[in-house]
Amino acid sequence: MDSDNERVIERPDDLTASWLTAMIGAGTVTDFTVERIGTGQMSECYRVVPAYAAAAGRSRWC
Repeated sequence: MDSDNERVIERPDDLTASWLTAMIGAGTVTDFTVERIGTGQMSECYRVVPAYAAAAGRSRWC
């Protein structure tokens, strides 16, 4: 893992496709969407939906 992939994500804008690929460890993330799904008194919650490099006959969105 290189130093870029070892950093702590503090906000959705810090996410990258390469970071997600390294953290998930299966497939290649080519794109992703982020949706805010809630807030708390001390934090926020987000849903991250990755898109993967297409394999033959499969959708790239999971």
